[in-house]
Amino acid sequence: MIQKSKDSCVLTWASELLKMIRLRSEQGYLAELRRLWLQKESRMRLDLLWAWSTKSVWVLPKSAKLWTARGKLAQLRYIEALKSEESRSDRVMVERMRTEIFDCFTKAICMDPKLAEPFEELGFMYYSLIDDLDAAEAAFRRALQLKGYSRAHIGLAQVLLDQYRRSEALRVLRKHGRSRRDARILKAVEDGKAELDWS
Repeated sequence: MIQKSKDSCVLTWASELLKMIRLRSEQGYLAELRRLWLQKESRMRLDLLWAWSTKSVWVLPKSAKLWTARGKLAQLRYIEALKSEESRSDRVMVERMRTEIFDCFTKAICMDPKLAEPFEELGFMYYSLIDDLDAAEAAFRRALQLKGYSRAHIGLAQVLLDQYRRSEALRVLRKHGRSRRDARILKAVEDGKAELDWS
């Protein structure tokens, strides 16, 4: 029983490696990352995603979208590592993983300074990992200037609420909110709630 599982794992890796060798385009790599992302969650899936992202930025090092995707995967790996008692105790590894997240998003910004997504992701990282509200605010504002990604206005509103700038947070939510979720968040802030649901 264990041998079959091991064999299927080896076959999966082998087929993924063959696909990696054939791909050469940014869209192809992004499509494969999306395909793997949608598969059932497992440790092997995360390893495959990481291998794909490593290969993709090696083949196309100037792709801001691939660096952004790699940064998101680095975040996921970091969160998984923090769940493990063994990983949490290895401070050097945890710090290296955290640095890798910032490096990926910074490279993405260097490759394409007009791409909003890495700015938004950096905003969330500054807010949640470093507790640097000024850097988070700047990153979220830049994402919004670039016709931001889906949650930059929520992140900015949260930063403003944490700085006791409620009226400014309300203005941001009113200006950039578009969805039902945004309407619920706006209502919560109007009712005095200080912690926003980012999901």
